[in-house]
Amino acid sequence: MDLHSSIHPAALDLMLGSATNAAQKGQSQYSTPIELAAAIAKELPSFRPVVVDLTCGPGQLLAGVANKTTEHLLGCDLDPRSSSVPSRLIPSHSAKRMVIHADLTLLYEPMRQIDFRADCFALNPPWSLNWHANGKGDSPRLEGLAGSEVPAVAKTFKAVRQAGDTIDSTLATLMIALDRLSSVGEGFLIGYTSTLQRLIFAPGAIGELLVPHIWKRQPLAALPVEDPAKPIPEPLQLSTVLYFSAAHDSGPTANGQRPRFLPRINAYNFRPDTVKQWKALAERAQAMLPDAPPKFHLSLLNNQIQARLGLFDTALVKVNRELAKTAKRLRHLDGRNPMQVVMQRDERNFILGLLRPGAEWTVDPALRDAVQAAVGQYNAVRAPLVPLPKIQRLGYLDESSDILCMSDLPLRAKTPLPSDERSQGESTSKVLFRAGVRYPLATRSIRFTRTQIKPNLRGEDEELELSGQELAILIKPKPGEKNEFCFMDGALRAANVKIGDDAGANVIHFTLQDLVDHFDIPEVPDIATTDPARYNSFIAQLHQLEQITAKI
Repeated sequence: MDLHSSIHPAALDLMLGSATNAAQKGQSQYSTPIELAAAIAKELPSFRPVVVDLTCGPGQLLAGVANKTTEHLLGCDLDPRSSSVPSRLIPSHSAKRMVIHADLTLLYEPMRQIDFRADCFALNPPWSLNWHANGKGDSPRLEGLAGSEVPAVAKTFKAVRQAGDTIDSTLATLMIALDRLSSVGEGFLIGYTSTLQRLIFAPGAIGELLVPHIWKRQPLAALPVEDPAKPIPEPLQLSTVLYFSAAHDSGPTANGQRPRFLPRINAYNFRPDTVKQWKALAERAQAMLPDAPPKFHLSLLNNQIQARLGLFDTALVKVNRELAKTAKRLRHLDGRNPMQVVMQRDERNFILGLLRPGAEWTVDPALRDAVQAAVGQYNAVRAPLVPLPKIQRLGYLDESSDILCMSDLPLRAKTPLPSDERSQGESTSKVLFRAGVRYPLATRSIRFTRTQIKPNLRGEDEELELSGQELAILIKPKPGEKNEFCFMDGALRAANVKIGDDAGANVIHFTLQDLVDHFDIPEVPDIATTDPARYNSFIAQLHQLEQITAKI
């Protein structure tokens, strides 16, 4: 069936958005007869459990390539009519089919993100479409080909971008397949002979670097036909099949025979997760459709945070360590209410980071509002009634991750040193903290014990042991350094105080007064600043009470 000028209404927006000449060319497809597809596939390894067609149309090419070893046929196409092949055309050993309704140029970036790989590609891409090579904003298209692990693909794409903003659909499909092949993968591509000559095989052609990965060129007009009653359709007589592999790098063989050392897919080396990755891509493609309802990684239900990672997210975190760490923290938020989260500094900063524009993970607006409201309540509750002096503001340093030194703080003769520093024989004149530098800060509640002599009920002196906890402020001279210096109340340096098993004087390097004298202690907004309307309302009520009591 020739679909040269036919564009299905459901595919119209995607089609017109994929290529600059889509309105003139239509879908530019010609379905491959199943018998012909089966004949072409004879050059492929007989073991092919999963076959992928990136522009599958009605799926006849996939159906023809399938054999008794094939379990899954994976397709992608702009046209939602590509969901099924008529049952009368499907061989008796048909495999499970899964077709993604998507623009391949937009689906490539998600493929790259989850490192999608396939062992076998069967391709008959639309001809002469000028696909967009570059995306816009947060919708990248084929830019990732510039970083392909196949050098010929990366160099060819860079040459394409230098020539303009579009790429021929036949050339692009071949490059995507080469880029996404597994280590033992291979495939074939059907294209107009004249197009392939112009784009790939002609001297100086823009795709000439791809030739080494092509091991055979088979004109379809010369392909033996098993049934003379079913000749090759006329348009396909003008076409050529290219057999390719990223693992092959010496070009077409002299006699058209399969290269001797070309890897073959077998039951021991095939890619096991291709189908699972394709399901993840299907989910992602659905979310990318213009009319798709929004889906959020974090939402709010009954005042509890709901963390939901889909198939694509799960596939993504498997290949991205940083995202895997973030995903683990997302799951830790599940089932907690916003106030529980914002009360802890690290978790509050984490979830506020997720609210920033352009964040990798999406947040339901209802949860966004709830988090911001919880932060406002938290700040209002912890706000002091009046502005605080420096020494009292130390209790709020647990909200800071670093601190600015205002004047040099050197080691002193009686300053205890961490064991590593002591072994290096540090000079007591060394400046540990320099003015104008911000240093990593942490706070911790540390348990201490104090012995005290008091008379008992009989008037006899008795030694008592009192215990408690005090805030310790720990500052590192350098980010990532193991040693940290402890600032605590100077009274805990007394001879009768122990911190852990050590004397307090051996644990406390500097006093809180040292901290106040040498570092910038951030201002703490009081209630008049954090909630001025409420503050002014209470002040007005106090004035009314004063007026009432003055009359009594």
